[in-house]
Amino acid sequence: MKKHLIVPVLLFISLAAKGQNSVFVDHPDLEVFGQKIFAEFPREVKQTGFYIPDSYILGIEDELLINIWGTTEEEYRKKIEYDGAVFIPKIGKIHLEGKRLSEARKIIRNKLFSRYKNISVSVTTGKLRTIEVFVLGEVKKPGSYIISPMTSILEILAMAGGTTEKGSLRQIKVTKKVDGTIKSYDLYPLFMSGQPPPDIQFSQGDIVFVPLAESFAGIKGAVRRPGIYEISDSATLEEIINLAGGALSNADFSHIQVERTDETKGKILIDIDYTTSRIFVIKNFDVINIFSFPEQSFYKVSLEGAVKRPGMYGWKEGLTITSLLREEELLPYALKDKAEIVRTNPDGSKKIIIFSPKKIFTRTSQDNITLEPQDRIIIHSQERPEKKVIIQGQVYHPGEYVIVRGERLSDLVRRAGGFTQYAYLPGIVFMRESVRNEKEKQVTSFIEEKETMLKQEEKVLEKDEDKQLLEQGKILLEKLRTMEIKGRIPLHITDETSFIGTDYDINLENGDSIYIPDRFVSVAVVGEVNLPSNVVFRKNYRLSDYIKKAGGFTKNADRKNIFIARVDGTASNNLTHLEPGDTIVVPLEIKERKGRIIKDIAQMFYHISLGLAPY
Repeated sequence: MKKHLIVPVLLFISLAAKGQNSVFVDHPDLEVFGQKIFAEFPREVKQTGFYIPDSYILGIEDELLINIWGTTEEEYRKKIEYDGAVFIPKIGKIHLEGKRLSEARKIIRNKLFSRYKNISVSVTTGKLRTIEVFVLGEVKKPGSYIISPMTSILEILAMAGGTTEKGSLRQIKVTKKVDGTIKSYDLYPLFMSGQPPPDIQFSQGDIVFVPLAESFAGIKGAVRRPGIYEISDSATLEEIINLAGGALSNADFSHIQVERTDETKGKILIDIDYTTSRIFVIKNFDVINIFSFPEQSFYKVSLEGAVKRPGMYGWKEGLTITSLLREEELLPYALKDKAEIVRTNPDGSKKIIIFSPKKIFTRTSQDNITLEPQDRIIIHSQERPEKKVIIQGQVYHPGEYVIVRGERLSDLVRRAGGFTQYAYLPGIVFMRESVRNEKEKQVTSFIEEKETMLKQEEKVLEKDEDKQLLEQGKILLEKLRTMEIKGRIPLHITDETSFIGTDYDINLENGDSIYIPDRFVSVAVVGEVNLPSNVVFRKNYRLSDYIKKAGGFTKNADRKNIFIARVDGTASNNLTHLEPGDTIVVPLEIKERKGRIIKDIAQMFYHISLGLAPY
């Protein structure tokens, strides 16, 4: 039997693959710190609003705005020409290329003050020149980029798509073409505290290089910012915790664990007490796990049941029942003759201590009991618990309803305002927990029986095809084991009133769930057809029409055993009558003896998937 025979069955199963971080493949939940910042940048980084410091070195094509006011008023917008100078009327050419902005401002003012009296002068930059720099190394889009000289390193890296997961954010190299000097920049202070990197003035041909990070360490658990951080060779445990924003208030510093890859032993775990090991040195690819204190306190007792203030209370030596509970705090319907203390013994077993609340409230009573940690004081109620059901969908007042003994489905529909005009009554879905539990037992028994049969068949395998078939049976059984079992009770209701008082007017139970759908518009076709799909319902369509719309039968279709999963939750072999919401099921045709086991499993798979009763 070929593997593709059970593919239509497996269409009911959805599989999802989760990506993994390429730096720490065993910890896909940890992200490399700083990566998300670049991912959130816009695709095109707009370079606007530069702050131009006085130390800015002017170059060809830089623009200067010169304003003069006082005895004369003039405004000049001058670009430094290719001879390195600007021309100002009545002043002449002034050579400014290579000058700092502060120097250029002083030169221009002196020239103007020598020509005019009683004036004020301002000199600012206009549009700056553009230059080409190269971004190389561990970036997602290396290449050349056109920028302004005052573009920041952050903006340049964003243009290049950000660093790769293995790229360094702490040792970014900038090589100046003019003199070959190399400076290193660390972006962590910017990302962690908003401290901007030092101003850099780029020149034509400069190179921004992102090297591979030398060392990474991961940290998770009770810290503010779990993640993967770039570290130095001598980084300590305390430094990594600080990089992660510090520990949370519930961090248990006596229970810290470092996962390390040892050259000879492979994966090892190192337990650390932070109170004595703050300077523990972290190595490349270490993962630190800071555990939290237990959420549950041991030194507590609980007061439960028919009392006005139920809840947890702190335990202390000598604590008694009357320390927590007074007679006036019992609810009117509390059972006063008998209550319980549930106590956990040191060996884990439970001990039940019976007492009378009525007796312990007398002053002379000797029945007051001293409590121990974890004791549960339970005051029983004479009130019977509420029974609730849920009705959803096409009724006027859907929601949860409290029911009383003897209440029927028609009573609930009436309380919910009745069916709306859009209700599709043949498709009512009535779920019951007790039915679900019984079905679950049947399916469990079915799975155990078929597993035993497959093991017996495995012992007498003769062909490779038989082996392949049995393997597929095991896979299908495992999928069946994880499927949700539904406790649906099929109902046959055609209108709003005729079902009242009939067998379909079911007595309600606690936990029942009823859903009234809209009218369906299609018929589903599943199983051994070439294109399993939903086909729009048409009154004049026959079974063959729906099969044709679903691409026709596959060569493995069992045409003699086609059945219909009715919209009301029943299965039928009557193929001449179809209604909106029905599902046409085309099973496998398997002739071999071993294949019949697979056929039974597939049949059960269809019934559970479609919410039908197993058989």
